[in-house]
Amino acid sequence: MQPAEQRTTPASSGSMRPRSFEGARSRLVPGPKRPRIEHAAPAPFVARPRAPPGAAASAGNLDVAQAREIVQLNAEKRALEARNEELRARLESAHAENEHLRAEKEGLQRQLAARPEPAVDVEMDDDASDPAGSSGRSPAQGAQRAASLPPDFADGPEGAEGVGGGSEEPADAEEPPVGDEPAAVAELDGPTDGEVPTADPQDALALVPAVGGGGTQEAVTRPDAQANDMTAAHLERLLESEQEIDLQGRTVRGSGNILVVKNARTVIKNGTLRGVRMVFTEEAQGSRLVRVKVEWGNTQADCTDAAGPDHPALVRVDGAKGFSMEYCCVDGGEGENEKIPDGLVVCKSADAAVHSCMFKRCLDGVFADDKDTLVRLTAVICTENGNGARALEARLEVYDRCTFSSNSQSGIFAGVRAQVDMRDASCTKNKGCGVAADNFARVVVEDSDMTENTCSGMFLVGNSSASITRSEFTGNGIHGIYVDTAKLALTRSTLRGNTECGIWSTGRPGSSIKLGGVKCVENQQHGLAAMSGTEVVDGDCEERNVFVNNGEDGIRACGSEVLLPEVVCSGNGGSGVHATRKARVTVGGEMSTNKQHGAYATGGETELVVDNGTCKGNGLCGVHVINGADTFVHNSTMCGNKQFGIQAKTTASEAPWATKLHICHVRNCGNVMGAENIAPHVDVHRE
Repeated sequence: MQPAEQRTTPASSGSMRPRSFEGARSRLVPGPKRPRIEHAAPAPFVARPRAPPGAAASAGNLDVAQAREIVQLNAEKRALEARNEELRARLESAHAENEHLRAEKEGLQRQLAARPEPAVDVEMDDDASDPAGSSGRSPAQGAQRAASLPPDFADGPEGAEGVGGGSEEPADAEEPPVGDEPAAVAELDGPTDGEVPTADPQDALALVPAVGGGGTQEAVTRPDAQANDMTAAHLERLLESEQEIDLQGRTVRGSGNILVVKNARTVIKNGTLRGVRMVFTEEAQGSRLVRVKVEWGNTQADCTDAAGPDHPALVRVDGAKGFSMEYCCVDGGEGENEKIPDGLVVCKSADAAVHSCMFKRCLDGVFADDKDTLVRLTAVICTENGNGARALEARLEVYDRCTFSSNSQSGIFAGVRAQVDMRDASCTKNKGCGVAADNFARVVVEDSDMTENTCSGMFLVGNSSASITRSEFTGNGIHGIYVDTAKLALTRSTLRGNTECGIWSTGRPGSSIKLGGVKCVENQQHGLAAMSGTEVVDGDCEERNVFVNNGEDGIRACGSEVLLPEVVCSGNGGSGVHATRKARVTVGGEMSTNKQHGAYATGGETELVVDNGTCKGNGLCGVHVINGADTFVHNSTMCGNKQFGIQAKTTASEAPWATKLHICHVRNCGNVMGAENIAPHVDVHRE
């Protein structure tokens, strides 16, 4: 409340003038004189007694709680006003700093624009004619910068071959030009798009991914990666004008942006692309990604584009020839499958070379599509994807220590007449198969292994074919190799410790298997199981096929044709060779120390031929024939078996297929229960 002297009242003329204290006094009710207030500050609060219950409080009395609330609100108001002043001061300071940085950036851009262009005929390594180098640094500055870099990032052709290789050239040497003419490198040294930098430049350090030899990933901190992150729009503008872009450890951040590269021999290196998808068109031939980490992150954008929903990818090569990726990491992140793209898609007759890269957590790690498309992978890791790599109609080459592991489907899938060449590679611990081929696909495998996959090591169906040499199929959840209406040529390879069979061929016609120097050992069921319609023959190899220590039979033939003149079938839990259901089997070699018989034939129209064979030390008989099977034993030895050397049984119900036994030049000795045990109705022919 203001003092009476300072109050004003409207005058009749409309002006405001002071009201006199005496005039106001004449209108007051007579009573004791009110003390005069000498200052403008409010009088201190004096608590008055609370009015009796039921009595109306006078206008001048306040409740104690209300008074305290008023005091508290006034204090909060003063605090908010002080906070507002502080924020206003900070905002003004930030605006001033932003204007200063904007002016500094414009000055640097003017200096860059005023810099003379290098002549086309100047050699890139001629320091005398270009003392600052193509990067704009002096030799002293280039040497100082190169000295601070790890050896893995040494420029020049030697350092580009692989991480840790180093270089013998001067420290300030630049990378060789990608095209016919030298291209300036766009180095991002200042703030972008007028953004205010962080208070601490160290907070902006980016990790540059690198995958070294042998498939290990390293995180290398670039010393010059102390600038801010940049937007996808900024990179898109650079792609329109620059041929070589050095991100220098920066992270390009987007929200599902698709950046299209249309210029030939475009190079992007040394940084991270997050939430960004790259598309290299047919015009972008010879383009490269070097030491770049591509991350989809938690981006929830729809993974579709103009090419359709079947091919969304973090890196997509649409018809570009000579595309390459080196020392890159492509990570699809976590999320629902429809929101996660493929890692690398190469299509429309493009060709791509990928060296020392990692693809993880993508729908498919690498996808090669369309006729005449070629993708070559060397020292590549594909892990935790759907399929590690997939090819349809295209050619996929997998060389030099490539690894496909822990994928939710197959390590490699080949379909629709695809051609897959695989050498020195590994498919392990995939939840599907190691390699799956379908629909007339062709697979060539050398010096590789398929181990500990949830299903089979290799899955061949749909008129596909596979040629395998010096490879291993170990510890797979079903079979080492599964064959269904497909062709398999297997040479000098091992199938060991698989949950069911080493090799399994289904009961449909059209399958063929050629074996040469193959070892099927310690599988929990059969070493080889050939069902009806399958043809198994001996391959062009001097080494014998070995079926040893399997849980059931070494060779099980059911309605199939098996011709293996030189085998070793020993130590199996069933018989060495088991022929049934109209199978036609010809074997030779050693069939010994099996838990049951050396060779066993049963069922009408089944035919078993043991030629130049040795059946010894088996738990039951050397050769056992029953239930109408037709058996020939020629030039063979039966000795040391726990029952008979040769046993043949028949019953009257077997007509018209009476058991037949042909014996010619057989050495039969030392069997516990005798040389032969032949039932009366058996048709025996001796020579």
